[in-house]
Amino acid sequence: MVKNLCLLYTLKCNYKCAHCITRSNNRYRSKIGISSSKKIIRAFKKTGLKAVTLAGGEPFLFFEDMVKLVDFCRKNNLFVNIVTNAFWAEDINKTERILKKLNPKGKVNLYVSFDEFHYAQTKFEKYCRTYQIRYSKGIYLILY
Repeated sequence: MVKNLCLLYTLKCNYKCAHCITRSNNRYRSKIGISSSKKIIRAFKKTGLKAVTLAGGEPFLFFEDMVKLVDFCRKNNLFVNIVTNAFWAEDINKTERILKKLNPKGKVNLYVSFDEFHYAQTKFEKYCRTYQIRYSKGIYLILY
């Protein structure tokens, strides 16, 4: 019985981290896709699945896909975890719009990469913006 399914939605990433075990980078273009992801999730849901983790690469490079998958998971009573480097947290308004669209009804945990490898590429202010508005959008934020 699988309780938490981790989908590496894409290997495309806007960063190139020396420690990356998937060697994700900007050269990759492919992704699993919405329909394939739904098929995989449906199959594991039959076995007692409780949560889906969307990772990569950087899944927010396919933001509209993330919104659709979060909605699909929510309709199937699944919690969603998304791993991101928070590159998208450019300013407070954009960050708030993104998080509101991503999580209109709860059930999303956001795992933001916050280590020496990512910190070198992400401005600290982006972490602060994400952290600042997480509760107002019902998001549980984990910096790791």
